Amino acid sequence: MCRALALSSGASKGAFQAGAISGLISEGGVDNFQWDVVSGVSIGAINAALMGLYGADETKKMTTDMVDLWHDLKNEQILKPWPTQSLFNLSKYDGSSVTKFMKEKIDQRLDPSKGL
Repeated sequence: MCRALALSSGASKGAFQAGAISGLISEGGVDNFQWDVVSGVSIGAINAALMGLYGADETKKMTTDMVDLWHDLKNEQILKPWPTQSLFNLSKYDGSSVTKFMKEKIDQRLDPSKGL
């Protein structure tokens, strides 16, 4: 059997997802919530990527780190509007801030001395 977790989009849902995953694992047990595949769209993709940084034996640490991350995160860290609006911008927000945020989190996870 293959267990999959699909995480949706919607800015503030990122914090909800982290809390829901943490609750499922703390109340239902780590063994009952091991996913073979994790995917996401938009903010769900960020959470899916963060989850992918942890091994199956690190599930409790993953949930703690995700909840802490969302608790301390400010919208301005990942949602920065373009300095000037243009018809050529494909989004209201400049994606470079999300790229920078994810790179920092991946680097911190790969080098524990930087913390996550």
